[in-house]
Amino acid sequence: MSTVKPAVHTSEHKIPELGSKHGAMVPGDALEFQGGAANKNTGTLQINFPRAFAHPPVVTISPYWAGQGQEVGHTDTLSSVTTTGFTVVSANQAANYYVMWLAVANK
Repeated sequence: MSTVKPAVHTSEHKIPELGSKHGAMVPGDALEFQGGAANKNTGTLQINFPRAFAHPPVVTISPYWAGQGQEVGHTDTLSSVTTTGFTVVSANQAANYYVMWLAVANK
């Protein structure tokens, strides 16, 4: 099994949902992106960010069930998000089941 290292990236734009005034794009305000994949072989999965965000990020998750060729049985759900990580819960779990994730926040 290969290990996927989390990535960290920054951008020079602010997205409206993360606090810019009146929904306008504000150049010069940086976004930070972090993402990765983690094996989910238990009902609850705690993922820690490679580095803490200044503010709680918006997190999206997507399942990847390697080699199955079918849909997953349950919806993976975020049960908490903090500046240092997040928790995913569902009954989905297997040695070949992964949660792909992307977190975005204003710097």
